[in-house]
Amino acid sequence: MRLDALLAGLLPPGALPPGAGGMDISCLTDRADRAGPGSLFVCIRGYRTDGHTLASQAWAQGCRAVLVECGFLSNEAEAALLQTEGYQLKISALLLSAWLQYAD
Repeated sequence: MRLDALLAGLLPPGALPPGAGGMDISCLTDRADRAGPGSLFVCIRGYRTDGHTLASQAWAQGCRAVLVECGFLSNEAEAALLQTEGYQLKISALLLSAWLQYAD
């Protein structure tokens, strides 16, 4: 399934990077040990483990995309900020910086 079809209705228009929408996704998983070529790894904050810490493991196993949580929509002020392009760019830059620093 194409990434844009999989995430339709979940993301605002233009939220995906250019060209990413046409990416083929073979499966969806929240388990890094089950991520493989073509998968979409969903980072979920769990009681014992935060899936965000396992993104590099999923990536190393061939996942094509990683879905991360980067805000709290239950917080009205943060939800409003997440609607602005400037804040989205700031979050994107922080995610990229963390990825480059911690990815294997």
